[in-house]
Amino acid sequence: MSDAGEFWNARFSATEYVYGTEPNDFLKSQAHRFPANSKVLSIGEGEGRNASFLAGAGIQMHAIEASSEGAAKIAKLAADRGQQITVMQQDLNTYTFEENTWDGVVSIFCHLPSALSAKVLPSIVNALKPGGYFVMEVYTPRQLAYGTGGPKDSDMLYEPDDVRRWLNGLELVHFAEIERSVVEGTFHTGNSRVLQVVAQKPLVGWPTPMAGEGYIRHLDGGYYRRLGIGRDADDENALVVYAHVWPFEPYVWVRPQSEFPGRFTEVTEAEVVAAMKEDREEAGAAVLAAKALRRAKSSS
Repeated sequence: MSDAGEFWNARFSATEYVYGTEPNDFLKSQAHRFPANSKVLSIGEGEGRNASFLAGAGIQMHAIEASSEGAAKIAKLAADRGQQITVMQQDLNTYTFEENTWDGVVSIFCHLPSALSAKVLPSIVNALKPGGYFVMEVYTPRQLAYGTGGPKDSDMLYEPDDVRRWLNGLELVHFAEIERSVVEGTFHTGNSRVLQVVAQKPLVGWPTPMAGEGYIRHLDGGYYRRLGIGRDADDENALVVYAHVWPFEPYVWVRPQSEFPGRFTEVTEAEVVAAMKEDREEAGAAVLAAKALRRAKSSS
């Protein structure tokens, strides 16, 4: 057994569930991204709380756990709740991520050495089906000052820039380092510094934008990705298909191309990435305020 497996065997050998049996709050808030019957993989699942929550929502859950004690607890929790979870006791060092396999992949406080993360996260990008989501919450190196959970080795904590690079090929729907209270069982005990990620694999056929040509900014301040050009079935007028990138959910919109001048401006990918480092709620409030002001002026 690997060193990781031995460490987690010692931790999970207790009768109680040391991280509790309730799901992670961030995962709970993002579970709507996984429709019923979708095929989802949870890596470093631990004792089963997150896989069980998703299985209870009708999702086909598969869980990887390095320790035999953890794998047994996952199976027991599922059995106690009348759920089906496919449990794989395996180290991520040796697991093979098959291409285009998963509708979703979940990584909740699955902390790996940086060299292994640099291998696993790009593998997840390839393993997602087009349109599939990756949901992740992990501690950043700033967590060391809090002492409320997570590894004490900075090499096993996640710098946002590293994660962004390792997830190249996915659209970052939500990407934010924040401070929040994490209280989960015995080992997650209060205010923490975490990185939250929701990333989606582009659908087949969606154009991959060249730098500066695929992203646009609305005059109210929101950022979008231009997905392509269509035609109105009745009058053949050009229509632009585009989707929210930041700071709102990635809804898809269609608007006549003639309405874009003066309303949208082209921006670089670097500008979008820089904007996504801001606080999401504050950015959203600023966009809504700008929209309200613009509409008030136009009606007066």
